[in-house]
Amino acid sequence: MAVPLTFRKNGFPYIRDGEDVLYAMAKDQNAILQFENGDQEMFGYRLNKFHQLVYLSNLFRRVHRSYLVKLCKVVNCKWLKAILANGEIIPLSRKGYKIVKKYLAMQKKQAALQDSSAS
Repeated sequence: MAVPLTFRKNGFPYIRDGEDVLYAMAKDQNAILQFENGDQEMFGYRLNKFHQLVYLSNLFRRVHRSYLVKLCKVVNCKWLKAILANGEIIPLSRKGYKIVKKYLAMQKKQAALQDSSAS
């Protein structure tokens, strides 16, 4: 499900797709959105507002007080750190670490099932 996000540049509004966001980070009273192509945009609302907008897409999880991440872009996790597909490392809370670790284990299990059924 596409989630349109409205931004302003030079006073003119423009729209970007929320599914192109890699992760969102809280900064002051706003959210900074990191896109998959490397762009960063300041979202004019708090992180909770972004989470409400993308909640139904079921792509993002809160993994830290200040971070929402697209789980399908997490490739590995170390203690309290997630490694994303683009090589960036973001912090995890203890609860966020459990969420990411469980997700990665499930992905590994699904891949093993697909490999065994393909053989």
